[in-house]
Amino acid sequence: MTAATISVKLRRSDFHTLSRARTLSAPTDVGETVANMAVQLYRESGLSGIPLRLVGVRMEHVRAASAQASMEVLWDDEEKWREADRALDALDGRFGAATVKPASALRTPRTSSFAGPRTAGEGTAAG
Repeated sequence: MTAATISVKLRRSDFHTLSRARTLSAPTDVGETVANMAVQLYRESGLSGIPLRLVGVRMEHVRAASAQASMEVLWDDEEKWREADRALDALDGRFGAATVKPASALRTPRTSSFAGPRTAGEGTAAG
């Protein structure tokens, strides 16, 4: 499936809801493209830094990917992302959802007490 329009719905804690949408220059089926557009729409919303109770991303003007295939150009910059999406889908199918995720999704505070590699003499009776 490809989508021509990406939209976001943002709801603040007071239930005020704001929706924004943008139509792409060419329909896409690449998750990276959808995510980048959703982030761009959020940043342009003016709600950065405001607590939100709901964030929704929707793909609109959806059609079968085969309908898009006849319009493909010789050089497809998104093919590598499509391959990555297919590989992730296969891993999710075999090992469960969210088995692999982008490192940017792992933004959690460090809880490890690891202080880095030891230097010579450190951690020994002499050091």
